[in-house]
Amino acid sequence: VIAGGDFGGAGGQAAQSLARWDAQTQTWGPMASSVDNTVRAITSLPDGDVVIGGWITQVGEALVSSVVRWDAQTNTWGDLGGGVSDGNFTVYDLETLPDGDVVAAGEFATAGGVAAPGLARWDAATNTWSSVGGGITGGFGAAYAVARAADGDLIVVGEFTRAGTVTVDDAARWDAATNTWSGVSNVGGGGYAVAALGAGRAVLGGTFRSNPSTLPRYDYVATLDAGSSAAVAPTPRIVSGNIADAVMGPWGDVYIAPYNPVFNGARLLRRSAVTRGYEFLSSLTSTGASPNLLGIAGDESVLWLRTPAWVLEITNPGRGEQIGSWVWPTENDAAFTRMRNGDVLVAGWGVRTIDGVAVNGMARWSPVTRTWSAFAPEGNPNATGVFNVILEAEDGDVWGILGLGFARTIWRWDAATGVWTQMIHGVTGTDYFIANAPDGDIVIAGDLNDGARTRYVTRWDRQTGVWQRYPNLSTSSPSGIRGLHVTPDGGVIVCVPTGVALVSGYNATTQSWDPLVVGGGATIKSVSMPNGDFDFANLGDRWVHTRVPWIVEQPRTTTVVEGEAVVLRASPSDGYTGATVRWQRNGVDIVNGAGGASAGGGVVSGASGALPIPTDNSVAELVITGAQLSDAGVYRAIVTCPCGSVTTTEATVTVEADPCPCPADTDCSGGVDSDDVIVYFAAWDQSEASADFNGDGGVDSDDVIAFFARWDAGC
Repeated sequence: VIAGGDFGGAGGQAAQSLARWDAQTQTWGPMASSVDNTVRAITSLPDGDVVIGGWITQVGEALVSSVVRWDAQTNTWGDLGGGVSDGNFTVYDLETLPDGDVVAAGEFATAGGVAAPGLARWDAATNTWSSVGGGITGGFGAAYAVARAADGDLIVVGEFTRAGTVTVDDAARWDAATNTWSGVSNVGGGGYAVAALGAGRAVLGGTFRSNPSTLPRYDYVATLDAGSSAAVAPTPRIVSGNIADAVMGPWGDVYIAPYNPVFNGARLLRRSAVTRGYEFLSSLTSTGASPNLLGIAGDESVLWLRTPAWVLEITNPGRGEQIGSWVWPTENDAAFTRMRNGDVLVAGWGVRTIDGVAVNGMARWSPVTRTWSAFAPEGNPNATGVFNVILEAEDGDVWGILGLGFARTIWRWDAATGVWTQMIHGVTGTDYFIANAPDGDIVIAGDLNDGARTRYVTRWDRQTGVWQRYPNLSTSSPSGIRGLHVTPDGGVIVCVPTGVALVSGYNATTQSWDPLVVGGGATIKSVSMPNGDFDFANLGDRWVHTRVPWIVEQPRTTTVVEGEAVVLRASPSDGYTGATVRWQRNGVDIVNGAGGASAGGGVVSGASGALPIPTDNSVAELVITGAQLSDAGVYRAIVTCPCGSVTTTEATVTVEADPCPCPADTDCSGGVDSDDVIVYFAAWDQSEASADFNGDGGVDSDDVIAFFARWDAGC
């Protein structure tokens, strides 16, 4: 490993601005006796030589000109083709091309004595420099970063207004096929970094102008698709403190309700899991009424409580549908949770009926039937109190934090018995958050009533029924816990400003809290993702835990009759690249074609393959046409991306024997006789599909001939 920058030593060894990590000895050492200035770029050549860039005039004893080559055979330094000069003669970035050529980006006018402002290419065969399409000029005339996309194009960002003769705004694309420049829009304001992704895509970093351009600039990362002339840059982040509620949709989008209208008057926003940009849901913009609390159904319908109108509304912004609205008790908030089947459970004090259904404080809305039903009305504690938070556990139990004012109690509804029970956890405090753990435990977080701003976390062990207390977190901030997250591996993370960190994770080894996000300030709203990520809704930032998607749609257990088709579906969450899927039966990979799931089985399609880039409502569908008895078994899909894999739940496929294996036995009596003729002609008269004996898609006299041929043959 070679490191460059502005430093004087590495690993206790003197190393001015450039150091090398020896993997064999596990030690750092200098690569040169001295480097007179900051090293800003490093790349390697196919022969093992190393090239560095910066504002460098001397490396060791060698006098150089900002782009310098280290010869791995002789261990000596020297200019690369004469280096760059004029202007600030600074190289900010270097990119080695597949043929061994090198592209240098920076602030310079010439390279190897040839006019090549801002961007130059070194030819490995001739050891000479040339301009790339006339170079980069205008503005500061600085190219800060360059990357070669998979399609061979060069993406350049910096502070410049022209690429060759084309007017641009701080970013440009050099088309390798046509040798022409084009501008990249939505980047103006300064681009400082670029990296190539697969499929010709790139990621750009910088200080981009917001949209509309009259708003302040924001530091962001934008994506650029293959061949595109427009970077997809997020709109500005929400101002801290403006969030009333934020909820994750089933595919990974985050729905955000600000306290007050922000940006174009929108009162409800959706941040895409794919682009990370905001969409203003204008269909939900309502004059004089803001969404207060949100619930998201499995079909991405939005349930939102509007205040001060005190109306509960349901809409589906994706379809532009306003589904319904119901009067809500004045000055009474609601608590929402999306259940495992996609329904939404709503709790609200004083709610006795909704849409004519008696609900006694808790109601369940189905996005499939679009109807309300009561939920566990018997002994419901929400009939006399307020559920501030509700959650469905993995076993179907429902947990809630009930309270009035600052008093809080924990309640559990047992799905097996239908009984509510108060869960005393032995902490004199105010409960705020509740979360599922992967082992079935329940984690609670809140504030102690000790006047010292102490925050606590406690965990209910499902196996023993005992509460286990974590070490307290102390803070000088009046802001309480702003988020509780349990990762797929069981880790516990809390969002609370402690004076040292904004986010802390529990370390089971040291039995203490480790800072994960260091800094001051406050996190206003955070949203958990099933893969362990969580999103700061007010900041537009995400804490990435695994970089692995989760499964939105699980395959379902199914039963078919022999000869019918088996169809299984699985869908990963949105926004991931390089994902592939493979299906298994009884733990063994399935392949496409006849007998692909089992010997002698039906014809398989969709057994494996790449998913769209990025995953965006992507469906991995396995189809077994003409399923046989041998195809029965336990099926699952494995979705893999560069950072790891996730496996769906298992679905059992049952294949039942065909009760009428003889086509001419139309009454399924077990034999062929005149009764079958009567049944057949009854179907033929009605042009039913079962009468299409020759399989040509229609019912006519040819089918009668085909039927009697089978009938005469005895089957």
